Amino acid sequence: MTVDRCLASLKPLTGEERELGYKKSALRQVFGTQRIVLPLSFSRKDFFQYGVKSAMGMSISGLQQKLSLRLDEKTGLLTPASQGGEYILKPSPEQFPYAAENEHTGMMASRLMGISTAQCALVAFSDGERAYLTRRFDRLPGGVKVHQEDLLQVGGLQPDRKYDPTYEQAGDIIRVATNGKRVVLRDLFRRVVLSFVIGNNDLHMKNLSVQKSQGQKGLYFDHLSPNYDVMFVQAMPAMREGTFLACGLLRDPDDGDEFFTPEFERYGYYTGHDFFEFGRRLALPGKLIRSLLLDQINKKQDLLALIDNSFMPVAMKREARVLVNDRTGMVATGVQNTS
Repeated sequence: MTVDRCLASLKPLTGEERELGYKKSALRQVFGTQRIVLPLSFSRKDFFQYGVKSAMGMSISGLQQKLSLRLDEKTGLLTPASQGGEYILKPSPEQFPYAAENEHTGMMASRLMGISTAQCALVAFSDGERAYLTRRFDRLPGGVKVHQEDLLQVGGLQPDRKYDPTYEQAGDIIRVATNGKRVVLRDLFRRVVLSFVIGNNDLHMKNLSVQKSQGQKGLYFDHLSPNYDVMFVQAMPAMREGTFLACGLLRDPDDGDEFFTPEFERYGYYTGHDFFEFGRRLALPGKLIRSLLLDQINKKQDLLALIDNSFMPVAMKREARVLVNDRTGMVATGVQNTS
């Protein structure tokens, strides 16, 4: 089946690209080569059979069933791998149809906002159903491991506490882990604001990780890992209800619970006032906070266009558009847009 948009970049396709389903430049970005055989050589049914043995060696958290793959450079085939996998394949769970298309759109939204984002694409099983595929960023070519820890690990917290810290506390953990690098705290700010805007209320502490640069042997981490597990969660029918964010935004210094600003108490939802306070508590300069918020606000039409061009079904696109429209308006409250 031909498509008119790239299954990796969502850019328009022309000529023979439509039959392939990808721009060759996008294949090189995701796979490092354009010599790759797609669709996959196995079906969704095969996926679950492979998964019993091939997922055993994976150290990937989460409930969604995943399969580790390796690219055979001689044949161009992506094959299941119990060790040394280079890619992670995730089909849509039966209870969450089109989750793969949703996640791919979320990752493209992250990249649109200028956030470092894991390379990813939609790929089809041999039976035609699409799945989400992402390239692992915790491995270098040759299988060398990147020193990476999620915020629960680096903060010394138990795995069952991934929703407990606020994002302000996440900032405190990152500040200690990176020796106060402002650029990393800025990155956290952008990811939290984007999560609010697209209804990604599953940005918990295991979905935020810090990394050391290649060859760095010092005590401190250098940056956040590329963004991953980004979804328009509340655009999915079964997930429309729930909190605005996975974790609280601000911490109450008295009891350690979430702190709510007077503006939140007034409106009943987060606004630019709350995100200004969040940025201030991350020790970001006021001008930078405003610039980051304006960038998110001014990208609304680009985000809406991205949704329209995505492979999500029409009903899911509609819900995603409502989220972006409504949440962007919330963020704009209290932020003077003079651009």
